[in-house]
Amino acid sequence: MKRLGMVYICFLLLFLPIQNHVYSKEPKLNVDSLELQVQDTDPVSDAVKKYYAKSLKKVPVVYPYEMSVLHIERMDGFRSFRFKVFLDVVPVIGPHISVGRDRVTLLVTAGETKVISFEHIETFELPPKWAQFKKEE
Repeated sequence: MKRLGMVYICFLLLFLPIQNHVYSKEPKLNVDSLELQVQDTDPVSDAVKKYYAKSLKKVPVVYPYEMSVLHIERMDGFRSFRFKVFLDVVPVIGPHISVGRDRVTLLVTAGETKVISFEHIETFELPPKWAQFKKEE
């Protein structure tokens, strides 16, 4: 009987709600980063969609982690708010199958982001199962 009582007490002690005071830092939402700066991928996606519409039946997707910032320059000198951003982009279809590599140049101002130039660098061959999405030339 003593053993059963001890087991019961140990069981209660193990599963009693214990107050743990865990504190975490609040995230700094006002800190800017390169990742946040290129999250607006709509102009890039539109340029990619326009280019690959000629060769693919399925529209490729551009994910932020498939973009590399090559270079950023200020257009009007120090402390200006017009930027020229050079990106290396790898659009994908389906289960992240890369279809090519492109270089996109963006003009970023306070109110808008627009594509200045789009240069296709390399085309990747699609796997046999995905060849059906390639348009006949």
